[in-house]
Amino acid sequence: MRHSMIGLCAGIVLLAPAIALAAPSTADLRATLTGPATSAVNTPTSYTATLTNAGPATAKGVTLTVELPLTATSPQVYILGTVGGLDPRCVVISNTIRCTLADLRKGRSHAISFTYTAPVSTKALTMKAVGAMTTTDTNTSNNSALFTPVITHPVRVIPVGSSTQTTVTNTHCTGTGLTAFFECALFPSSLSSHTVTFNGDGTITLPEPGYTGTWSQPTSSSLHFEYADGTGKVAEFNGFAVNGSTCFDGMTNFFPVTTYVSPYHVCF
Repeated sequence: MRHSMIGLCAGIVLLAPAIALAAPSTADLRATLTGPATSAVNTPTSYTATLTNAGPATAKGVTLTVELPLTATSPQVYILGTVGGLDPRCVVISNTIRCTLADLRKGRSHAISFTYTAPVSTKALTMKAVGAMTTTDTNTSNNSALFTPVITHPVRVIPVGSSTQTTVTNTHCTGTGLTAFFECALFPSSLSSHTVTFNGDGTITLPEPGYTGTWSQPTSSSLHFEYADGTGKVAEFNGFAVNGSTCFDGMTNFFPVTTYVSPYHVCF
């Protein structure tokens, strides 16, 4: 009997109660940035940045930053274009839109709107919305969103005809890395200008002896022209019509090739 009792006791397995270890509850901040399919140049256009809490916990200390296209000017850098129509929760600081927002419970969103006026530029005018919070976010891959507006330009056809002559004033500045006449306009003292005549036969009359030119319109919204001296091409302009004027904005490159470029504001 004693042996059997010993054997019985030895065969008993004592099980500890199971303890469920749940993962900590976290917030999941998701950002989107939206706007119209196209945006007219030099025209205020509305865009919306949205932060949504897709996690189970409340997102606290929520902030939103919208990074904007910047100029290639030096030493100071500016927003490349004009920002307006700000949500009252937002201000422009260090060339970005910064918004301080209320806490976000699960499934709730904050949406802020602003307007951005895009200039003619050779760079993609990409904007970036970035959300942040003081609450732990274990999924930071969706905290930012990009949007690049597709810029449209008005139709502006230059009159043509064998006897047509049109006076054209070209205002410009020169530098390295520049992408838009908007950058020149920020520094009025850097501007200079010259006047030429566009002839109906596609030639350009320049005031400097020995220089000639040709012009054309690849599309009803664009303008191309070249200057040449006795040995070959010395400058080439490519630009687009802008709203609110009879002008084209674009870039002039020089030949032989150099690091310097010259944004032009070409007005008829």
